[in-house]
Amino acid sequence: IDGQITIKIFCPPIDFGGKLFVDIEAMRVADMLPVHTTIDESIQRIELWTKTDNHYAILLKETGNVIGYIVIKDFETDAHSKEIGFAIVSDYRKKGYISEAIRIIMCALKEQGVNYLWACCYKENIASENLLRKLGFEFQKSNIHKPAHDHVYETLEFRIRL
Repeated sequence: IDGQITIKIFCPPIDFGGKLFVDIEAMRVADMLPVHTTIDESIQRIELWTKTDNHYAILLKETGNVIGYIVIKDFETDAHSKEIGFAIVSDYRKKGYISEAIRIIMCALKEQGVNYLWACCYKENIASENLLRKLGFEFQKSNIHKPAHDHVYETLEFRIRL
């Protein structure tokens, strides 16, 4: 897929543009509150992510700035499944960037022999639910999630066969 974005594993140095981790709405729906108040806090987060190989920056080709991220995790109960999470800076929503990023990840995971990809979102996050459905993910179940910083959320879990 050749489009408007590049996906790159988080590794220093990355110009993260300073917006991702201070975007309250992006971090709330990604369950990553509180938002960062300094660039140093964001750099510390990225340095933690560089110790693993499952956090990927979504970079806008035009500027090289990080506009979002995708995390890929092993699925707890199935060795042939993975789970993704994602967030994007509010200014870049509804422009197709996350759809493009997820399609790239789906192709790569399929080539690696992954059979199913899971994703979840808060029930109130209609945009993410619609995105997952548009990409072909099918609703599987709902759960209750209680982050330490906020109230209880209902989550929706989706799956797609790759």
